[in-house]
Amino acid sequence: MSYMLAPTKAHATDTELAAAALPDTCDMCGHSDTTHDAIASRYCRATREHTLHRKCICPG
Repeated sequence: MSYMLAPTKAHATDTELAAAALPDTCDMCGHSDTTHDAIASRYCRATREHTLHRKCICPG
C-alpha cells in the first residue's frame, strides 16, 4: 500500500511561533483577530490558503 503525504514545512517562522503563543492571533501576521478589518481578514486568509509570502496590511 502506498501513501502520498503532503509536503510539510521543517521549521515555523517567527510570526507563526508568535501567533501560536497568543490566543485569538492571526497565524499569518501575528496581530489579534479582533484588530482585522474585512480587507485584512481576506488578505490574511488568501495569504494562508495560497501559501504566499507578503507583507502585512493590517490596520492595527
